[in-house]
Amino acid sequence: MTTARCCMIWIIALFFCCGGLAAQQASVSPTAALLRIDDASIRFHLLPEGELELPFVNTSGRPLDGDFIVELVHLHGEVLSSVKGTFHEEPGTNVEKITWGLRDLPRHYSPSELGWYRLRYSITPRQASDFALVRGVIQFAPLMVDAFEVRATAATTAGFGAKYPVHIRVDESVTGRPCAGVPVDVEISIDGIRQSSARVTTDKSGYAIMVFDLPESLSSRQGTVSATAHRGPFDEQQQVYFSFSRKSSLRVTTDKPLYQPGQTVHLRTLAFGPDKRAWKGAKVTVSIKDEEGNELFHDAAVTSEFGVATAEWETPQKIRLGNYSIQAQTESSKDHDQVYANAGVRLSRYDLPGFTVTATPDRTYYLPGQDPSIEVRADYLFGKPLQRARVKVVQLQNRYWNFREQRWTSQEFRPVEDALNATGKSVVKVSIKDSHAVLHHQFVRGRQSGFGDWDD
Repeated sequence: MTTARCCMIWIIALFFCCGGLAAQQASVSPTAALLRIDDASIRFHLLPEGELELPFVNTSGRPLDGDFIVELVHLHGEVLSSVKGTFHEEPGTNVEKITWGLRDLPRHYSPSELGWYRLRYSITPRQASDFALVRGVIQFAPLMVDAFEVRATAATTAGFGAKYPVHIRVDESVTGRPCAGVPVDVEISIDGIRQSSARVTTDKSGYAIMVFDLPESLSSRQGTVSATAHRGPFDEQQQVYFSFSRKSSLRVTTDKPLYQPGQTVHLRTLAFGPDKRAWKGAKVTVSIKDEEGNELFHDAAVTSEFGVATAEWETPQKIRLGNYSIQAQTESSKDHDQVYANAGVRLSRYDLPGFTVTATPDRTYYLPGQDPSIEVRADYLFGKPLQRARVKVVQLQNRYWNFREQRWTSQEFRPVEDALNATGKSVVKVSIKDSHAVLHHQFVRGRQSGFGDWDD
């Protein structure tokens, strides 16, 4: 026997075996498709009383009888509620309406909780030869046609003694249509203690509003608003959490920004509490430091009924010139958190100048290849021009006051010197060719790096 002939015999044998197996299966379950449940058309009505619509599809061409059991199954497989009965189905599609109040649940369930569970059904024939056993499991949420939900909206931060409005909406979970005339119990708690509650009813748009009066006590920390909507035996609840704004405010100011050594710096602090009112009795500490962090002044004061506290710093005659930082802070208490405020002053000597100097360029901007001509003019304060004085024009960078060395420090480039004429004027020409080259290099680098797209 050749290999090809042997393979042909095995193929024919396999064909007959498969055909025989299929025929055997068909003969074993001839009633498999005679009765089924249309899962896509199952509906459950919560109101006014729980009712299950179970659609039977009878394709046998004759009436069928049997028993059914429907169960509401927990996520872990526990049966929470069940209903059973008998049926008689004529050929075609028939909808069995089964009253199922779900009153045997071990505790109260909201529609949103029920939606997480599963519906399990089992259909058993009266006689085993009528049809095959039918079973199925479906998620319960899509079956509830009149499930509803409540949403509460309010501010997450509130002020002491303020009005606190809470906006509520009740609508159908599946369609989103508003639910009118639904009673909603609204309750507010402050720091875990129930304060007040009231009942409101939704309007035709499904909305309701409740306004609470918050306590004025500054010791309050946080609150909770609970909104519970009622429809028949079912409730839906949502909570809103908020906190009280305990942020106080503090400002520190001086009578002027510039002082000479030996003058008195008058400091004034103004404090407001979390309720936006003047903070009476606040303990304020004020300190002043130089640029190196050395503290030169420290004082404590208590605010008046207007929230004001003052301090004075008599600056020494021999003190280093420069900028001085001021910091004010309050002490924390049961009703107030600690707050800070900062300010600054400058100490400098004032020497009356003998003359004034002005510099005027010949253009407001310059193109490549153009160099500026700067007219320098010096005049005495009484109006007479300053004659034959030396003029020096430089390009400055990073000019700042050196606190340690007590002098102005800067980087000077390309100095140009000249002398004033008899009219107190001098025209100085300055080369900016290198500056144009730097700008062009920055422009090209920016174009290549993709950080900008400028035109020359």
